[in-house]
This record gives sequence, C-alpha cells and structure tokens, in this order.
Amino acid sequence: MPNYVQDPNNPNKQVPGEHPKNYYGRVVVAEEFTGSKAPNSILINAAPSDGHLGLYLGSFNDFSASAVAETVPPYTASNQFGAPLPGLTGSQHYTRIGAPTAGTILDLHPVAYSGSGWSVSFIYNGGLDGSGRR
Repeated sequence: MPNYVQDPNNPNKQVPGEHPKNYYGRVVVAEEFTGSKAPNSILINAAPSDGHLGLYLGSFNDFSASAVAETVPPYTASNQFGAPLPGLTGSQHYTRIGAPTAGTILDLHPVAYSGSGWSVSFIYNGGLDGSGRR
C-alpha cells in the first residue's frame, strides 16, 4: 500500500507517495559467520566440491549474544550502519544441512551461515508484508 501524501495542486486531495524501501525485494550476498536479518529464502551461489554448509537457525538476538561471548575484539565485520559486529565461528552453533549444489534456492531463514568456500545470498521479498511483488 503506498504512502499517501497531500496533492500539491489541491490541498483537499491525496495522491500516492513514494514506495518505502521494503516495497521492493533484494538479494544480499551474506558474509560468512556474520549475523543479519533472517531472509525469506537463501540462494547457493557457489559450493565447494567438499565440505558442508552450516546455517544458524536461531534468532538474531541469540546469535549476537553467542558471538559476543565467543569473539574477542578487534571485530572484522560491520553492520549496515558501520558498527562493528562480532562473528560466530564455532561450528557447534550451526546446523549442518549437507552440500546443496550451486543455484539451489532453499526456503530456510538463517541469520548466518558457515562453510569454507561457500557463497550464499540472502533473498528478502519486497512488500510491506514480506510476501513479495509478483
């Protein structure tokens, strides 16, 4: 639903305003061991010939608490605001899901991933309700 604003030509009317940022979907290449908002699904960009992918399927708050407890500064990653983020590297924190092939889209909602040589994108659906635009 668009944001309605006052019509510049008629103060008694409203016209649709600009769409909010979350109106459109986006794909973000995730950084290994770094927490972020849980996506609607994930895309496997590149998969090594050996090794397994691990996903952190808990909440972002749990991830952050575990990461702070595990990590000693200096931090190597930062969030979208430039603030340092601790990473969570211990494999015991991640659920192993096997070795999906490159190009696979999984309807899972992790807040982080672990796996040497893997490249994973987080897919966020657009729309105010997160259901996406089709």
